[in-house]
Amino acid sequence: MAMIAHGGIQSCNPKPSEKAEEVVEAKEDLEISQKELDEAIDDSAREESQFKIEMENRLAENEKKILDLKMAANKERKETREKYEEEMKDLETKNQNLKNKVKDYKKSTAEKWQDFKMSVNMEMDELGKSISARAEKNMKK
Repeated sequence: MAMIAHGGIQSCNPKPSEKAEEVVEAKEDLEISQKELDEAIDDSAREESQFKIEMENRLAENEKKILDLKMAANKERKETREKYEEEMKDLETKNQNLKNKVKDYKKSTAEKWQDFKMSVNMEMDELGKSISARAEKNMKK
């Protein structure tokens, strides 16, 4: 009976060659996981960079539209022009705040990145609507 018990214990312990195979497989799995992680990081960095470029382009376009609105305001009477100038300052401030927000963003968790993108997109859409509304008012006159 002692031999059966002893034989049973030995069969539970893997042979050194089996351990070596497990180590090799674990190393391969680790290398694959590391490669996938590196690719995910690269994709994330690319996405962030692409988003920032897109936002910078939209912000530059906003600046151009605001400048066009300012030039149109110069053709108006003094009272109207002063009102327009106040609106243009407000639009410029919002545009500059968004520009700073995009420029100053620091890498964070994926969840915070998604929240940041959503927030910037919402603010950008709101600003775009304000600029468009002002331009439409100018066209109606």
